[in-house]
Amino acid sequence: MVGVIVVSHGSLAYYLIETAEMIVGSQENLHPIGLQTHQGLEDITNEINDACLQLNEKSRGVLVLTDIQGGTPGNAACMLVKTHHVSIISGVNLPMLLEVLLCRQDKSLEELSEVALHAGKEGIRDISALIRKKIESNDDG
Repeated sequence: MVGVIVVSHGSLAYYLIETAEMIVGSQENLHPIGLQTHQGLEDITNEINDACLQLNEKSRGVLVLTDIQGGTPGNAACMLVKTHHVSIISGVNLPMLLEVLLCRQDKSLEELSEVALHAGKEGIRDISALIRKKIESNDDG
Protein backbone atom coordinates (compact mmCIF):
# COMPACT_ATOMS: atom_id res chain seq x y z
CA MET A 1 0.00 0.00 0.00
CA VAL A 2 1.22 3.50 -0.84
CA GLY A 3 1.18 5.95 2.06
CA VAL A 4 -0.59 9.27 1.54
CA ILE A 5 0.13 12.66 3.07
CA VAL A 6 -2.22 15.57 2.43
CA VAL A 7 -0.51 18.92 3.03
CA SER A 8 -2.28 22.26 2.96
CA HIS A 9 -2.45 25.76 4.26
CA GLY A 10 -4.56 25.83 7.42
CA SER A 11 -6.91 22.95 8.20
CA LEU A 12 -7.90 21.96 4.66
CA ALA A 13 -5.89 18.71 4.78
CA TYR A 14 -7.64 17.61 7.98
CA TYR A 15 -11.09 18.37 6.58
CA LEU A 16 -10.42 16.66 3.25
CA ILE A 17 -9.35 13.50 5.06
CA GLU A 18 -12.27 13.67 7.49
CA THR A 19 -14.70 14.02 4.58
CA ALA A 20 -13.05 11.26 2.53
CA GLU A 21 -13.24 8.87 5.46
CA MET A 22 -16.97 9.62 5.80
CA ILE A 23 -17.32 8.22 2.28
CA VAL A 24 -14.76 5.37 2.10
CA GLY A 25 -14.28 4.55 5.77
CA SER A 26 -11.34 4.85 8.12
CA GLN A 27 -7.94 4.69 6.42
CA GLU A 28 -4.47 3.70 7.54
CA ASN A 29 -1.18 5.12 6.28
CA LEU A 30 -2.88 8.47 5.71
CA HIS A 31 -1.57 11.64 7.34
CA PRO A 32 -2.84 15.25 7.24
CA ILE A 33 -0.50 18.20 7.73
CA GLY A 34 -1.69 21.78 7.87
CA LEU A 35 0.57 24.82 7.83
CA GLN A 36 -0.51 27.15 10.61
CA THR A 37 0.09 30.91 10.66
CA HIS A 38 2.88 30.66 13.26
CA GLN A 39 4.84 28.09 11.22
CA GLY A 40 7.42 28.56 8.51
CA LEU A 41 9.00 26.47 5.77
CA GLU A 42 11.36 24.66 8.15
CA ASP A 43 8.52 23.68 10.50
CA ILE A 44 6.34 22.18 7.79
CA THR A 45 9.31 20.51 6.10
CA ASN A 46 10.14 18.76 9.38
CA GLU A 47 6.52 17.63 9.80
CA ILE A 48 6.39 16.20 6.27
CA ASN A 49 9.77 14.53 6.77
CA ASP A 50 8.61 12.88 10.00
CA ALA A 51 5.41 11.68 8.33
CA CYS A 52 7.41 10.30 5.36
CA LEU A 53 9.72 8.42 7.70
CA GLN A 54 6.75 6.92 9.53
CA LEU A 55 4.81 6.01 6.37
CA ASN A 56 7.80 4.67 4.42
CA GLU A 57 8.26 2.01 7.10
CA LYS A 58 4.76 0.69 6.36
CA SER A 59 4.29 1.39 2.66
CA ARG A 60 5.67 1.28 -0.87
CA GLY A 61 6.44 4.97 -1.09
CA VAL A 62 4.46 8.06 -0.21
CA LEU A 63 2.14 10.15 -2.35
CA VAL A 64 2.07 13.75 -1.13
CA LEU A 65 -1.01 15.71 -2.19
CA THR A 66 -0.65 19.47 -1.74
CA ASP A 67 -3.13 22.28 -2.07
CA ILE A 68 -1.28 24.63 -4.45
CA GLN A 69 1.93 24.60 -6.42
CA GLY A 70 4.43 27.17 -5.21
CA GLY A 71 2.92 27.47 -1.73
CA THR A 72 4.90 26.75 1.42
CA PRO A 73 3.39 23.26 1.95
CA GLY A 74 4.20 22.22 -1.62
CA ASN A 75 7.66 23.75 -1.50
CA ALA A 76 8.37 21.91 1.74
CA ALA A 77 7.30 18.61 0.18
CA CYS A 78 9.59 19.23 -2.79
CA MET A 79 12.59 19.40 -0.47
CA LEU A 80 12.09 15.73 0.37
CA VAL A 81 12.24 14.30 -3.15
CA LYS A 82 15.98 13.62 -2.86
CA THR A 83 15.72 11.82 0.50
CA HIS A 84 12.42 9.91 0.31
CA HIS A 85 10.52 7.75 -2.18
CA VAL A 86 7.78 10.33 -2.76
CA SER A 87 5.64 11.69 -5.54
CA ILE A 88 4.09 15.14 -5.15
CA ILE A 89 0.85 16.22 -6.82
CA SER A 90 -0.62 19.71 -6.33
CA GLY A 91 -4.24 20.78 -6.55
CA VAL A 92 -5.67 18.19 -4.17
CA ASN A 93 -9.44 17.93 -4.25
CA LEU A 94 -11.94 15.45 -2.86
CA PRO A 95 -12.41 13.40 -6.08
CA MET A 96 -8.62 13.02 -6.31
CA LEU A 97 -8.24 11.96 -2.70
CA LEU A 98 -11.13 9.47 -2.89
CA GLU A 99 -9.78 7.77 -6.01
CA VAL A 100 -6.28 7.61 -4.53
CA LEU A 101 -7.60 6.00 -1.35
CA LEU A 102 -9.63 3.46 -3.32
CA CYS A 103 -6.75 2.51 -5.64
CA ARG A 104 -3.62 2.67 -3.50
CA GLN A 105 -3.68 -0.93 -2.31
CA ASP A 106 -2.56 -2.47 -5.60
CA LYS A 107 -0.85 0.42 -7.44
CA SER A 108 2.76 1.53 -7.48
CA LEU A 109 3.61 5.07 -6.42
CA GLU A 110 4.04 6.07 -10.05
CA GLU A 111 0.71 4.52 -11.08
CA LEU A 112 -1.06 6.16 -8.15
CA SER A 113 0.36 9.54 -9.14
CA GLU A 114 -1.28 9.13 -12.56
CA VAL A 115 -4.56 8.12 -10.89
CA ALA A 116 -4.40 11.28 -8.75
CA LEU A 117 -3.79 13.54 -11.74
CA HIS A 118 -6.58 11.99 -13.78
CA ALA A 119 -9.15 11.92 -10.95
CA GLY A 120 -8.36 15.47 -9.89
CA LYS A 121 -8.95 16.79 -13.40
CA GLU A 122 -12.01 14.62 -14.09
CA GLY A 123 -13.61 15.65 -10.80
CA ILE A 124 -13.99 19.22 -12.04
CA ARG A 125 -17.20 19.63 -14.01
CA ASP A 126 -19.64 22.35 -14.99
CA ILE A 127 -22.69 20.55 -13.65
CA SER A 128 -25.15 23.22 -14.82
CA ALA A 129 -23.92 22.78 -18.41
CA LEU A 130 -24.42 19.02 -18.13
CA ILE A 131 -27.97 19.55 -16.85
CA ARG A 132 -28.75 22.03 -19.63
CA LYS A 133 -27.45 19.60 -22.24
CA LYS A 134 -29.63 16.83 -20.77
CA ILE A 135 -32.68 19.11 -20.78
CA GLU A 136 -32.02 20.14 -24.38
CA SER A 137 -31.66 16.52 -25.51
CA ASN A 138 -34.96 15.65 -23.79
CA ASP A 139 -36.69 18.62 -25.41
CA ASP A 140 -35.46 17.53 -28.85
CA GLY A 141 -36.72 13.98 -28.43
